[in-house]
Amino acid sequence: MCDGTGISSASIDGRCNLSYLGQDNQGLPKLNNILTFKAHKVDNAHNNQNMLFPVHAVGFHPKVKNFLYTAGGDGNLYFWDFGAKNKIKGFNFS
Repeated sequence: MCDGTGISSASIDGRCNLSYLGQDNQGLPKLNNILTFKAHKVDNAHNNQNMLFPVHAVGFHPKVKNFLYTAGGDGNLYFWDFGAKNKIKGFNFS
């Protein structure tokens, strides 16, 4: 998150992970998973297969705690509300 309490990671299989930084029982740093989701997935109804595209960028909104964006290899930019686990809007740039 933009306040420095969490991190995000993205992968070539179209997934995005959000975690916050916490402590374990002994006071040592620990990553606590918030959410992992398929960010750039295209459903193919013709043959019942999903096509997953790499996520190239993830960023957080500077003022709204639960908003982030992902940019993927499918040419799409998506805005997400990860608190509600909902895609807000998408833009295609391909």
